[in-house]
Amino acid sequence: MDPSRTVNDRRTLPDSVCTGCGCFCDDIVLHLEGNRIAEARGACSIGEAHFLGERRVDGPGSWIQGEPVTFENAVERAAALLAGASCPLVIGLKECTTEGHRASVELAESIGGCLDVPGAAATIASLQSVGEVTCTLGEIQNRADFVLVWRADPVQTHPRLFSRHVLEPRGDFLPGGRNDRYLSVVDIRETTTFAEADRAIRIEEGAEVEAIWVLRALLKGIAIEGEKRAGVTLRDWQGLVERLREARYGAIFYDAGLDGLSVRGIHSLVRELNDWTRFVVMPLGPRGNVVGARNVLTWRTGFPGAVRFVEGHRPLASDARLPREFAVDAVLVVSGDPMEADDEPTREGVRKVPRILLTGNQEPDPQAADVVIRTAAFGIETSGTVYRMDGVPLPLRAAVASRFPTVEVTLRAIAHRVRERRA
Repeated sequence: MDPSRTVNDRRTLPDSVCTGCGCFCDDIVLHLEGNRIAEARGACSIGEAHFLGERRVDGPGSWIQGEPVTFENAVERAAALLAGASCPLVIGLKECTTEGHRASVELAESIGGCLDVPGAAATIASLQSVGEVTCTLGEIQNRADFVLVWRADPVQTHPRLFSRHVLEPRGDFLPGGRNDRYLSVVDIRETTTFAEADRAIRIEEGAEVEAIWVLRALLKGIAIEGEKRAGVTLRDWQGLVERLREARYGAIFYDAGLDGLSVRGIHSLVRELNDWTRFVVMPLGPRGNVVGARNVLTWRTGFPGAVRFVEGHRPLASDARLPREFAVDAVLVVSGDPMEADDEPTREGVRKVPRILLTGNQEPDPQAADVVIRTAAFGIETSGTVYRMDGVPLPLRAAVASRFPTVEVTLRAIAHRVRERRA
């Protein structure tokens, strides 16, 4: 596609995939006028902001120390920083296709660095210690007569989850749609999802772990002293447990940003519920192709999380500890925020070393890193493969053209220059 070519006709691009949230709705109809998206029919508010947001198409696409440079010069500088580093770190990987993920793994391996996927540590630890009972959203749509939302607000973060997959659609075994389903919500505050619930339970802040263990105890018939636990009466907890037991097929959704102990407790609860009936669990992750990044890491290294490419593949804890445990002396951020780490020591560690930033969906800040390279916008100007939050792969098609390279092209150009320098 030539971005300089003027197209006057109005075109339609059906069955487009929206990457605005983890649902990755693939029924969006895009109406194009020239080289811009004029309408995104079927998209929610997040999808409309994703497709119709203003994007600059002029100006420079690469910077070194805040000064505009050519793409080739930026690639050369990035390659010099990575080739000269003893322990480079590759992070980000949210807003790019699996093709970009593969290029990231290949680059990290070639430079002997570390690579990590953000926001996956708690879920990965739970998978390794407890396991996971899961399914596709299609199976939930057709079978789940009970849905529990734990510490999440999908009405705000995943607006079409209920209407398209979980509550409202009619399923093969739920012909009544919403009338055949029961929704419970547990949270520390009254969220927008509370209004959709048949039963809403508000717990005390900081009592999430206690609440999960109360449910596990009551499910096993263990007596609990007192009248309240986690700010909720035992009678209400027992009522929720009875609903869990009576479900023919249940699904639990939780915020992927919960702490590790809470995630482990939820997965343990689901495993124990399967002694009574059929239950599945699914985290509600942030926008982006994080599931695809974990899949690619697992294919290429055998580990779904942080990996250090030194004398083979060595698993690590998470990027929150990397700058402190290892002498990280260069950071490559692939489609993310260089300061996205949760703790200040890590942000301070990243701030002190040279940084390379590839950014496509956010307006680039030339001062955000030593080298900033603008890439094609993920989900709008890129083609490839993405993975929905339930692990189903979906094909992406570029809706409009871009004069900026994709993440994959940029990473392979940097890797090529690194090889030439080391040769």
